Amino acid sequence: MAYRLGGSSFVDSFLWYILFTNLFRLLALNRLVTYGVRWLGMVRETKLFAEQYITLLFWIILPLGRFDILCKSMIWNYAHIFLNTLKVTLDLLTSDGFSKLLGAIQLRIPFLSVRPGFYEVLEQHVRLELLDVGGKKAVYYKQQKVRFLQDNVIAYQDKAWGTGNIFADYKCSPGVAVDHYREGHRYRVLISLRETKNRGDIEEFHIQRTILNGFTQPSEDLQTDVDHRTSHLSVSIVFPKNRPPKEANLVEQNTTHFTLLDKDYTQVLPDGRTQVTWKTDHPRLYESYILAWRW
Repeated sequence: MAYRLGGSSFVDSFLWYILFTNLFRLLALNRLVTYGVRWLGMVRETKLFAEQYITLLFWIILPLGRFDILCKSMIWNYAHIFLNTLKVTLDLLTSDGFSKLLGAIQLRIPFLSVRPGFYEVLEQHVRLELLDVGGKKAVYYKQQKVRFLQDNVIAYQDKAWGTGNIFADYKCSPGVAVDHYREGHRYRVLISLRETKNRGDIEEFHIQRTILNGFTQPSEDLQTDVDHRTSHLSVSIVFPKNRPPKEANLVEQNTTHFTLLDKDYTQVLPDGRTQVTWKTDHPRLYESYILAWRW
């Protein structure tokens, strides 16, 4: 038996409700709609209150000739409208629902897709090996598989930061590190590819840095920033055999999300060292993932 939408019955209403509810869930609009309703409601309510309040003041103060009080009250109320509207708008723009909606729109409308930089990251694996119990020597490894989004690319840029001597040794493949410079508290390394890459080309970069006196405190962390569109990210810390971690956590800095890295994230390697690994197939753009530990 076929049923056609188009009547005004309760069944029609219920079917339309189910249809739109699932559509909103698909596009992650639940929180967006909530913030939108709050925003519109607050604007209407504050504006109505201010108009009524100013009208009342006008009829009370006008016979007394106190126009200065009236002007101050009008300025204060409209400033109150602006600040409330701004607050709700900022809440909306920074909400998780809005970012999910933007991502859904970008996936469905290619020309709206925002892909910062000249490549996207298909896979990124970061590993830090602590080579002694004092944290005086460590080796940082980064493996990054990228797809270029532009033509005529001849260079690749790496970033590094931290305490201690973070450039005690530096190796990269492919390409040659031809320059590095400081930008704020971070360093950028310019790598010449020694060949030209075009849109659609895929390359896998391997970075190795030796760090001296960089992890000597009882509590330390390793931060990984996502500044290009990334499909997969993993972060690992390998601890010395005689000094495993007492506790490890993963903190997502912008969303303040906290994950305790318990035994499900920990494994003992064949040589007796302990490795803690966290990974995700949905890293957020411009998020900072911090693997922190006590040892």
